[in-house]
Amino acid sequence: MDPITIISTALISGAAAGLKPTAEKAVRDAYNALKAYLTSKWRTFDVAAIESSKNKLEDETIKDKMRALNMHNDSSLVRLSYEMINLIEKHDISIAKEISIRLGDISAQKNISLTGLSSQDGPVKIDIDKAVAGENFTISDVQAGNPSQNP
Repeated sequence: MDPITIISTALISGAAAGLKPTAEKAVRDAYNALKAYLTSKWRTFDVAAIESSKNKLEDETIKDKMRALNMHNDSSLVRLSYEMINLIEKHDISIAKEISIRLGDISAQKNISLTGLSSQDGPVKIDIDKAVAGENFTISDVQAGNPSQNP
């Protein structure tokens, strides 16, 4: 997933999971933290539009607005969004069953790290065109599928 898709997926999935009465406190807290960060940095961005988005056309319009605001360049927002998706997957598997990460070309002066990715019922896909790290590039703790169902 590209950063904009990660952010919108986290918000849409977070709203669906975080607003359920049975949602884990960790999921609700992470969703509220993600929303708070987003609304504090981009006061004009309508989070309610994302929460109520029900079709792909609305999703694309929202993504266009996110791109125009350069949200995809905010590493803290992308990190919070990843955390939200991982918590949803961990605590509410009915929402996030597959993880697909599309990074394209990435570079860092020091380290690049992807860790703690897990999908209960589907694959974990990581698509990187080019990665340049000054020191370390690490992908670790990746789990796909349901280990209890594997012989």
